[in-house]
Amino acid sequence: IAANGIDRDIFVPQHHAGKYKHTITPLDPLSTKTVADPNTQRAAYGIPASQRGSNPKNLQVTWGTGTYGYLPSDLTSFYNQFSIDESVNLVSAGPFPGTPGGDNFVEGTLDISYITGIGQGIHSICDNTNDTSSTETSTGFGYALMGYLSELAAAKTVPTLISMSLGSLSWDSCNILCEKVAADSHYSYNECSKYLYGLRQVCMYDSGAQMSRANTEFMKLGLRGTTIVAAAGDGGSHFSFEKYHGFSELVRKLNEVSCKYNFPTFPAASPYVLAVGGNTWPNGPSTPSHWSGGGSGFSWRFPMPDYQKSVVNAYLKANAGSNPAPGAFNASNRAYPDLSTMAVNIPLVYDGHSGTVGGTSASAPEAAGMISLINDVRMNAGLKPLGWVNPRLYQMGEAHASESFYDITDGNTNCGSSGYCCSSGFVASTGYDLASGFGSPRWAGFVKYLGSDSEL
Repeated sequence: IAANGIDRDIFVPQHHAGKYKHTITPLDPLSTKTVADPNTQRAAYGIPASQRGSNPKNLQVTWGTGTYGYLPSDLTSFYNQFSIDESVNLVSAGPFPGTPGGDNFVEGTLDISYITGIGQGIHSICDNTNDTSSTETSTGFGYALMGYLSELAAAKTVPTLISMSLGSLSWDSCNILCEKVAADSHYSYNECSKYLYGLRQVCMYDSGAQMSRANTEFMKLGLRGTTIVAAAGDGGSHFSFEKYHGFSELVRKLNEVSCKYNFPTFPAASPYVLAVGGNTWPNGPSTPSHWSGGGSGFSWRFPMPDYQKSVVNAYLKANAGSNPAPGAFNASNRAYPDLSTMAVNIPLVYDGHSGTVGGTSASAPEAAGMISLINDVRMNAGLKPLGWVNPRLYQMGEAHASESFYDITDGNTNCGSSGYCCSSGFVASTGYDLASGFGSPRWAGFVKYLGSDSEL
């Protein structure tokens, strides 16, 4: 999204020396009846119009860095324009308010608009904990993430949910990509790495150890009652968001290698986060389709958790002839996404102007807002918040798929958000798949099976 992380399809890209600059796309007034605004999405998922949060201990947070933030005036205009029953009085900013006009400011506006638009009535924070400019580009982001997780580890209380739309290729993806390039070209590993880390938000972690530490902190937060939601990315199963641009031999080789292998993003590839992919509604919300840029794949680092072994192995067996060659990914590791929500025709008010946006940066806070509503139901019933929701969500998906999800059976992860496509990707299919997870959520199943602690 807007040169600020995983998702960049919100704006029309203009490429300049490896950087990305974007301008907002005007919203056609005639299309306002068909855009996926929060109330339209709530209705599509079956969330009752009267469903609002009310528990004072329920807190949903969106997190970002650098210029990440929002304008209360934009949020008020957004609520008014789409008749959203919400108030800016329930929303606050973190230590740093962000910088209007900055790349991550658009991300902050999108995240807080949709987590509050779906999760109405719940106290929310648009949390920017490090406004250093380097946190929007290369390894500064990884350090900022670790700083934030360290603060949470020391805190007496933690949010019930944190939504993260920012991210990049995992360290392992960047490492393997440069190893493959160096082995099959005259470019060295260091030349490749220097180029990738010089691009804006393509490689943002400084080591595998840093990612492993973040993964451990995600686990600890889940045990303390915090659900972590992450955008799956907009580069299909090959890129962070789109192909590498330019005419050099290195760029050509990077694109060639990228298409041969699966290069996952992080934090989506952590087994302790709920990874959200993207879908579209070409034939209506009850028959969603996979959004062609939606991120997908297998972690190169984290083993496959027990909760997903059954459905992932069944999917791989049933689609062996359609998916990438076995050596292109690690089928023994964590697979994602877990589910999908809308990623196109997403209206937004930014800096006083209306526009349409998209990508899994929209999908993540949409799903997060719905999970927050489930937390509210639980907490009002005297139950603990969901925390690490994945094991129970996979149990629900296996036992009660038709009640809990709209299945997505068409699509492929071979393309990125820019429309550049590789020859192979993971295909959507009946039931769980590597393109959409279990599919798009249905409120009735979610509130029935996640809203209580009864046997699934």
